[in-house]
Amino acid sequence: MPWNSERAAALLLLFALCPLLALFPACNGDSGKIALGGTEPAAEAAAGSEQSVPVSAQRLSAEVTTASEEIVFETVGSFQGWQEVTVSCEVDGKIDRIPVEIGQRVNKGDLLALLEETDFKLGVARAEAGLDMAKADRDNAKNDYERKEQLYKDNTIPKSNFDSFVTRLAQAEANLRMAEAVLAQARHHLTKARITAPAAGYVGQKLVAEGEFLSMSSGYEMIRLVVDQPMKLVFEVPEKLGVRITTGEPVEAKVAAFGDRLFSGTIHAVSPSASIRTRTIPVEAKFDNRGGELKSGFFASVSLRLPRGDQMLQIPRDAVRRNEIGESYVDLADGDSTRQVVVNVAGTEGSNYLVTGDLAAGDTVLYH
Repeated sequence: MPWNSERAAALLLLFALCPLLALFPACNGDSGKIALGGTEPAAEAAAGSEQSVPVSAQRLSAEVTTASEEIVFETVGSFQGWQEVTVSCEVDGKIDRIPVEIGQRVNKGDLLALLEETDFKLGVARAEAGLDMAKADRDNAKNDYERKEQLYKDNTIPKSNFDSFVTRLAQAEANLRMAEAVLAQARHHLTKARITAPAAGYVGQKLVAEGEFLSMSSGYEMIRLVVDQPMKLVFEVPEKLGVRITTGEPVEAKVAAFGDRLFSGTIHAVSPSASIRTRTIPVEAKFDNRGGELKSGFFASVSLRLPRGDQMLQIPRDAVRRNEIGESYVDLADGDSTRQVVVNVAGTEGSNYLVTGDLAAGDTVLYH
C-alpha cells in the first residue's frame, strides 16, 4: 500500500493516544466494563465511614473524680541545731587547756575548757584564813559579852559600858557571816575555772586558744556548742496554707546525704505572723535525731499532709483547653453530644488539674 499523508497522520494519532489509554483503570470485575468514574465511589465510601463513627469513639475520655481530702505540700528547708549555745566563762583568767576539738561530741557536764586554777585556789586559802580569824574574833567577843552581862545584871557596870560589848559581839558575828560568804564565793570562783557543757551536743566552733587571758574587756565567749538532739527543721509555707498547720502534725524530710531515706518529725512551732516580703509563714519541726545523723545546715526536701479545705475535682491536664478569650474549658459528654464547660484551674496534683466549675464527680470529659 502506498504511503500517503492520511496514513501518516493516523499513525501519529495512535502513538499520541497510547499513554492516555494506560491511565484508565482495568476492567470492572463485576461487569467487565472499564470504570472511568471509579474515584467517586471511593470518596463516597470514605465520607460514609466518618459520619458513622460517634464523637466519643474518636477521642479519649476520663471520669471527673473528687480530689482527696488532704494535699501533700512539698517545699525545702534547712536543719538547725535545737540550740546553738555560746559557752562563756564567768570569771577572769588565763586559759590552761581546751581538751575538745571542733566536731567532737560531748555530753552534759563534760569539760570544755580549764582556766589556770592557781589564783582561784589562793583565793580560797585567803578566804579560809579570814573565816578562821572571824570565828576567833566572834568567840572572843562572845566571851566578853557573857562576862559583862553578869556584871551588868549585878549593877556592877553601867549600861553604857555593857552596850559597847553588845555592839562588839554583833559586829563580830556580822564579820563571821561575811567571811563565810567570801569563802563561799572563792570556792565558787574555783569551780568556774572549769567550763563544762551545759547540754549534750557537738563542738561547732572554738573562739579562743590555750594561753589567752579572758577578761571583761576581751570578752568571755569561748566555744559554740550545737545541741543536735533533737534537731530543728526550719521551712516556710504560703500564708494560705499556714493557717491549716497545727503543732504536733507529722512531717517528713529527705536530705541528699541519705538519698531517698525519710526522716520523720512533728511540727513544733508555727509563727503567728507572715513575712511581708515573701507572704510566707515560718514553721519549725522537731526531729529526734537520736543517731546524730542529721547535721546543722543540711538542706532538706520537706513533705507534709494538710487538709485541703475546699472540695476540689480533678481531671487530666490534657482535658483542659483555652478558648479565644483565654478561658479554660473542658468538653463535657452530654448524651450523644458534647458541650463546653468553663472551669477554674486551682492547682495541680500529679498528672491532673484541680478544678472547680459546672462539673460533678462522675461526669465524663472528652479530649484528644
